[in-house]
Amino acid sequence: MKNSDYSTPPRFEQWVQQERNRAVPQVNVRVTVRSALEAQTSNAVAQDALDDLVSWFSGARAWVAGTLTGALIVAMGLVIFQQIDSLQEETRELETDQVSAFIESGDWSELL
Repeated sequence: MKNSDYSTPPRFEQWVQQERNRAVPQVNVRVTVRSALEAQTSNAVAQDALDDLVSWFSGARAWVAGTLTGALIVAMGLVIFQQIDSLQEETRELETDQVSAFIESGDWSELL
């Protein structure tokens, strides 16, 4: 059965008043759009940088980079070896002075 009571006031006015009283959150569209665009741009820049690194280290460039890295390690090893060798020569030279020669041989003529 239908409701035949037409004396009730329509609820539409009440709903309109409730919507007018409801607190609507304030959204700054300009700031929201800007932050979304910056996030999208930074993600694209990071992805482009990663793609550039991957493409650089692939193929012939990786071979060249590996060869140069190996040559650099060998050169650094040679420099370190030369420095250690020169330090050992200096200690040998210090050991051959007159006082150490006297201590080793016991000959007074080397001191005088």
